[in-house]
Amino acid sequence: MENRKGDKRIYIISGFFLVCTVCGGIFLCLYLILPDEQVQSWYPIAGMALVSIPWIFWLLLYLYQCFKPTKKVQNELDHQNQGKFAGTPKSAVTSGGATAVSDVESPLKSPVGGDGARRVHFGPVVVMGNVSDGGDDEQRSPEAATDHHREDSD
Repeated sequence: MENRKGDKRIYIISGFFLVCTVCGGIFLCLYLILPDEQVQSWYPIAGMALVSIPWIFWLLLYLYQCFKPTKKVQNELDHQNQGKFAGTPKSAVTSGGATAVSDVESPLKSPVGGDGARRVHFGPVVVMGNVSDGGDDEQRSPEAATDHHREDSD
């Protein structure tokens, strides 16, 4: 999504929709305001067509988002096509010589959020060390902590 910021196509399409809506509104206002002798028969047709262009675009975009193939279906299609492209590498080698694994073959399947970004889930906290004496080293005086460590080493 970040690569769409400042994209000139967004401004061109938005401007086109604005012009269509304003021109369609003008034709509809002319149809309502002018006397019947001066009204052209195509004013309401042109007005409705121009005003409906953005609505049709957004409706088609919504339908595309509803019915486009999901990532699971796309992965299945990619898996079926792997035999056709047997010569292509499954991973890319970076300039440092390390291998970067693609998302499809990654062993870690972290959940993906609604915005497409991967989410990290942390497990429970595991405390390591000897905590049977009931306190942390930071809560004791430095001498007591040193004595405690000497007793453990003996």
